[in-house]
Amino acid sequence: MSSIEDKFFENTAFFFNKPDAYMGGSAGMGVDKVYNIEDSSGRTTQKIIPPGDYFDSKGGYLGSDNINDKRIYITSKNDNTGLDSKDDYSLFNIPKGFYNKNGKVNRKVGQSTSVEITNLSYERRIEASAGILRYYYAEAGYNINELKSKSITDVSSNIGALAMTRFGGVTPTSEHLNKGEKDISVSYSSLGNVLNNGFDVINLFAHERGCHMSDAINYGAQLYKMDPEYRAYFFQIKHSSWRYVSPKFKKHVFYVGSPYLYPSQVKKYFGDIK
Repeated sequence: MSSIEDKFFENTAFFFNKPDAYMGGSAGMGVDKVYNIEDSSGRTTQKIIPPGDYFDSKGGYLGSDNINDKRIYITSKNDNTGLDSKDDYSLFNIPKGFYNKNGKVNRKVGQSTSVEITNLSYERRIEASAGILRYYYAEAGYNINELKSKSITDVSSNIGALAMTRFGGVTPTSEHLNKGEKDISVSYSSLGNVLNNGFDVINLFAHERGCHMSDAINYGAQLYKMDPEYRAYFFQIKHSSWRYVSPKFKKHVFYVGSPYLYPSQVKKYFGDIK
């Protein structure tokens, strides 16, 4: 391993060696709530259940129920599959009882006025994507204002990638950026399709911002001599959010990422995928 790689892994050891440090840390994950779960035989076990997140139809964050698995819900007065959003809920006309006294979303009311993003129409998912991605970028610990557009841009349909990182003066297809300007793109249509919960999005940002962008900033064009995709996929699967990603997202990472990883790593992190 080169001295540059030594420096990289030394700087990122926090994530690698302390997998639980990310949860509930400075990024505000809030997933360290323990519940007593009783099975059919009456036995009680403790289980950590991350919160479900609620957004309006434009992707504006409304809150968390704190008792779900970080699924993404979109609130609406209608069935939320149509295109007419003039009657949608927002912070300004939220339904009565939507929030508990502690500020968390009341699960019963939230569920009755929301639809999980995986069940939305294509158009409705696209409409909410920019706001939802913006929220999870911040929750992952990054500043959206560092990006040139102050938002997560949509991947061009002719590129065919789930996400892209561009850093002006260093990465390919960054001609629209001045030297040092940053852009991260995610396919809006992937939200609710490949990216099925908040952990999927956060884990994707670990790959793109946590590794690719950091490498471009720290090492410039020299990063292309450092096996950048191996580094990014290894960083991603070692990130604390990995254990909570959805099966569909995990399978996607397996198919696109396993060619860059060592067989032993593939077996360890994707062994349950057939």
